Amino acid sequence: MKGETAFAIIAVAASLFIAVFLLTFHGACGEEQAVPTPAVPVETPGPAPIQTLETVETTPAPETAADPVVGRWIFDQTYTEELLLQADGSGSLLTTYPTSVNASGPWNVTWTADPGRSGQRMRAYHLTVEDAGVELLFFDENKGDLRRHGEDGIVFYTRAP
Repeated sequence: MKGETAFAIIAVAASLFIAVFLLTFHGACGEEQAVPTPAVPVETPGPAPIQTLETVETTPAPETAADPVVGRWIFDQTYTEELLLQADGSGSLLTTYPTSVNASGPWNVTWTADPGRSGQRMRAYHLTVEDAGVELLFFDENKGDLRRHGEDGIVFYTRAP
């Protein structure tokens, strides 16, 4: 069989298939069908009424979780320092030196959170020590330790048992 004959057979078969398909589904030589119209006019619904929600005032729940720095913190290296932070933002600082008989303090302190300096795992606080000025506290949430940055350097505290 030559190429022209095969092409002719394929072309005739395709033409017959298309003609049968179109005639079967009224696509060729058929009458144009009209779109049916309903006997009764269709009513379109109007806009749905707007739902109004009732406003309910609630009082915020009291904060039950205490700040993580509340408690007793100890620094015990060449000297001992105890920092006691109360939940109301007050506290005390007591320093004891082993070579001396007397202890320094106790000093009254106040502390407040500083969200502007806080990060993802670090919380910052302002610590105001009586007669000493404002210092910074940093609480590391991953390690659970507390650092005080003051005029005399950095002091690392651990939570007292």
